[in-house]
Amino acid sequence: MRSNQQSPRPLNVRQRAFAGEYGLDGNATQAAIRAGYSKRTAYAQGQRLLKHAEVRRFVDAEAIRIAKRVDLTKERLIGEIWEMFLDAKAKDQKGAAARLGDLMCKLNGWGVQNHTVRVIRNMADLTDAELQALIDSPEPEGSGNVRH
Repeated sequence: MRSNQQSPRPLNVRQRAFAGEYGLDGNATQAAIRAGYSKRTAYAQGQRLLKHAEVRRFVDAEAIRIAKRVDLTKERLIGEIWEMFLDAKAKDQKGAAARLGDLMCKLNGWGVQNHTVRVIRNMADLTDAELQALIDSPEPEGSGNVRH
């Protein structure tokens, strides 16, 4: 039996491979298959590995390393999502626009104005003026802690 004070065991070859593969596309099942787990058990293995603390730490550290390498900042990511949102809205792709709008709101912590929750059902239904008002509105203190 291991003591709680011992350092965690290092990842084995397949666990490390899974963590690296998971970072490519965020698909646990496919990452498990590419890491050498059987197709039959890949879904279960992927879910189990994502709950493994050391695998999770490796995945998170790898994501940070990649983000630094490609100079990915929150502002840049939001800018890219905003451009995709505008493109989807212009092409009347409401489903894509709604998903991108929701993602933008989550990344920005939007949805709370003057300590009042504003529920936005479909970002694609907002007018350009309403969108700009959301962007320009000052963020209330503590709104970063709001869960969506």
